[in-house]
Amino acid sequence: MALAPTFAINPMRPASDVQSPKLQTKWTTAILPGGLLLTDNAGSLIVNPKASITGATRRVIALPMSATTILIRIKYATGANTSTTPVMNVFVFDGDPNSADPVGFMALLINQGGPSLPVGPEINSDVRDGTFNYSAYSSVNVSDLFGHSHLLIGVQTAAVASAGSFATASLEIKAY
Repeated sequence: MALAPTFAINPMRPASDVQSPKLQTKWTTAILPGGLLLTDNAGSLIVNPKASITGATRRVIALPMSATTILIRIKYATGANTSTTPVMNVFVFDGDPNSADPVGFMALLINQGGPSLPVGPEINSDVRDGTFNYSAYSSVNVSDLFGHSHLLIGVQTAAVASAGSFATASLEIKAY
């Protein structure tokens, strides 16, 4: 007696018919208010993130499994402006952020301009909600986040306020 198959094998679908689903996240705070006023490596490129990015205002962000792109923006008080544009270094890694060795291997994401990502406000064109302004997106354009599960952003160059206060400014990310 022959057993019936438990599943059917379908012929291959053409590549044009297959879509890669992407999970879009909400805007998430990666650097808490006040954190953009502090540098993580005395104004130099961060090359040892485990030792340099230690501030309480930095948050480890879990990435969705299908994420390939990260959008970064600054949320800042209406009326504030900077004379020095903050510059970020973006790192991805695997592992449990709560373990004794939370980061293991970390990779510095290189964007189109290099390893340093300026994210500055443009008070005349940034979107406003009445309380806060939101800077235009700076995109870390990578085709692959190397399959890593977490992200950590350090501040290479701190913001210097030229008008208003940047004490309530934060850095937000959206991964998709």
